[in-house]
Amino acid sequence: MGYEICTSLHVREDELQMIYGKEDYQKIFDKDIECANESIIVSSLGLNQKNINNYLKLFQSKLRENVSITILTLDPTTYPQNMIEKTDRLIQSLTKNAINVITSSSLYKYYAIIDKEIVWYGHMNLLSNIKVHDHMMRIQNHQLIYELLKETKNKIKEEHEQ
Repeated sequence: MGYEICTSLHVREDELQMIYGKEDYQKIFDKDIECANESIIVSSLGLNQKNINNYLKLFQSKLRENVSITILTLDPTTYPQNMIEKTDRLIQSLTKNAINVITSSSLYKYYAIIDKEIVWYGHMNLLSNIKVHDHMMRIQNHQLIYELLKETKNKIKEEHEQ
């Protein structure tokens, strides 16, 4: 099918699977971030204080190792009026910590790419509220990574040209 289950050395074989839900993604996803050597890209349409606080600690550690971190999220102006200021503050918190934040009004994909090797893809808002039926696939597929990055870049470019 053109993809393979990631068998990274930092994941024990008995922990390895391909589809993760709310109850079992955290440990493996955090290990992937901890093991990043070059780059972390997270497309999370929403942001919430709890998840940002949790990941800031992990992200700061990776930034000290010169790992680039980019967060793609919805533009705060697309939120309901009562959420705009709070979301703006979360974005400012990320940027104050040297995390590159790209906002867009047309993001509709949930994913994370670690070192352009591992992709988490599916329906889980990794930096916001995760619901019981949310899920992500953890796979290695360079074509999928290329397509996600290309599509995201094109959408953001189109949006800024308008």
